[in-house]
Amino acid sequence: MTLVKFITATIICLGIIGCSISDRENPYGAVNYQSDHMNLAVSPKYNSVAILPFENKTRYKTAPIQARRIFFGNFAATKNYVLQPIRETDRLLKEHHVKAEEITDKNYKRLGQALGCDMLIFGRVNEYFHKYRVVYSQTLVDVVIVAVDAKTGKKVWWSQDAREQKYGGIDPYALYVAHKNEYMWSRNILNRYDELFRDMMLVFPDRPVTKKSKK
Repeated sequence: MTLVKFITATIICLGIIGCSISDRENPYGAVNYQSDHMNLAVSPKYNSVAILPFENKTRYKTAPIQARRIFFGNFAATKNYVLQPIRETDRLLKEHHVKAEEITDKNYKRLGQALGCDMLIFGRVNEYFHKYRVVYSQTLVDVVIVAVDAKTGKKVWWSQDAREQKYGGIDPYALYVAHKNEYMWSRNILNRYDELFRDMMLVFPDRPVTKKSKK
């Protein structure tokens, strides 16, 4: 085999490998979760919901802010609960002098009284990162969501899951996508949040819709 043929064969092989490790989005991916369906859906006990500021385990200050807003948007768009606006939740927390380190499910009683809601939702961003190596790019978010009864402190819904997108290879398409992901990495991170929370909403029980009586 000549040197030219060897190089050509190597490039083709690398291109095939690159295509094989390219990951595509799956909007209906399985979600790891636990749920108290009896209290949430069968005999619904909760109406009003407050989504508290998310805890941040990453080095990015914006990670929990983005996650909370996108979770709020997905929850508001798909569920039949009375959702307290984020600004109102933050105002009440400030008014009652609740510090960031006090926003945990252990302080459910104080938080429930301060916010006046039946259910409290806590979040934590474990991972939030983007990697780029010319022929390889990756974005990933890992989030924990916990829904708590504001009166008893009981966890009624829990999930920890991640969403990831990666591209790599030497073929022109993989190279193009890797460079595009590098240029748009912040948008890709937001897309991973949205993808994860859309999937979570598919398995988060909803309240029954009350039909209005006809006059």
